[in-house]
Amino acid sequence: MENKTEIIRLNKYIASSGICTRKEAVDLIKKGLVTINESICYEPFYEVKNNDVVSYKGKLITPKKLYTYLLLNKPKNVEEILDETKRVTISSLIKNKTTASLKQLFPISAEACGLTILTDDDDLLRKCASVDLKYDSVFEIHTADPVDNEEITRLTQNHENAPFIKGLAHIPDMEKNILGVKMSGGSEDRLRALFSDLGLNIVKCDRTFVKGMTKKDLKRGWSRTLTEKEIIFLKYF
Repeated sequence: MENKTEIIRLNKYIASSGICTRKEAVDLIKKGLVTINESICYEPFYEVKNNDVVSYKGKLITPKKLYTYLLLNKPKNVEEILDETKRVTISSLIKNKTTASLKQLFPISAEACGLTILTDDDDLLRKCASVDLKYDSVFEIHTADPVDNEEITRLTQNHENAPFIKGLAHIPDMEKNILGVKMSGGSEDRLRALFSDLGLNIVKCDRTFVKGMTKKDLKRGWSRTLTEKEIIFLKYF
């Protein structure tokens, strides 16, 4: 095994090779199907060292690159790259989670806030960069002035320019300048352009839902690692 940068447990090592899940790897190990340096290892949580040779049913296995996947509740006016006017970046917010160089999967602007998914998985980044990719998202939009029902109708009926809008309404018990917008595909830029075309000035754009993920227990500025199920959903659904 070459150039392994971190020590990982045996069940995770096996799962990372693509053979099975971590839970299934525990069973394989306990059945004596895994060897380390030609000796059977029955300990699922053995820490694999840099010079260990791991085999499954006599065949050498090597884990694929371990990518990082984070969900961040981004504050407003936080960019990916530090400049002279801003002291906080996305990297500084997640430095306690990883030192990897991560990019936004479904980008939102520095001016926007809310949920953004970060990863260094280049294949997934390329896949999700397609303009034709459909994924569900929800934004809470604050406009400079109240929006009446007639303007909401104009927005929702402008289907030719905004086929990605699947729902638009005032949020119950909130001011009339605060709207909930459900989208399928599209982008923050296209959403802002739609409002601008109708003379509506967006002063706050907060993404509250993206690709099945919500802000639950995730305060502004906080991040968390995605679960295995969430990563599978991102990649294949």
